[in-house]
Formats: sequence, C-alpha cells, structure tokens
Amino acid sequence: MAGLFAQHTGRAADLDTMRRWVAGHPSAGVEADGALVGYALAARLAPQVLELTSFLVAPDHRGRGLGGRLLDGLARFAAADGWEAMVSTPSAGYEVLGPKRPS
Repeated sequence: MAGLFAQHTGRAADLDTMRRWVAGHPSAGVEADGALVGYALAARLAPQVLELTSFLVAPDHRGRGLGGRLLDGLARFAAADGWEAMVSTPSAGYEVLGPKRPS
C-alpha cells in the first residue's frame, strides 16, 4: 500500500505521512495491523459538491468489501458536513477490475 500511495501522490509513503495527507482532505481510511490498507479522498469541486479524487485498496485486501465501506464512510462524512453531492470521473489511470462482486 505504501508503494501505491507514493506512486499515486508523489509523497513519502510512511504511515505518519499517509495519515497527515489523508487527514487534510474529506476522507475515509481502513487500517489493518497498524497499516493503511485503503483510502478514499475527495476535494471540493463546486459549492456543496465533492469530487472523489483518490480511491485505493491494497491488492491483498481487495474483494472483501472494503471499497464499498470506504465509499459509504466518505458519503456519510460528506452528508454530515453539509455536502449535497459527490461525483467521480474515472480516468485512464484507474485499474479496471471487472464487474461488481457481491460484498
């Protein structure tokens, strides 16, 4: 996960740096055994609208429903903070994993 974080953000990949970076954005994260194994980040796109800017689950933790839980957590945060909508625009950099699997 640390390597993926560093590649994606261009920032150091130690856990403290990752926590500080994630804490600076509307976010949700999942830790296992003291390591960040997934996160979802958003940024203001327009008044009352957030854009999902980064979404990542470590490869060895995929297929366990963590992605759905991350997005649900981020949506709950956004609603509680007064945001009215959250959007996502996939780009060529996203890994395509195929059809949705039951969680």
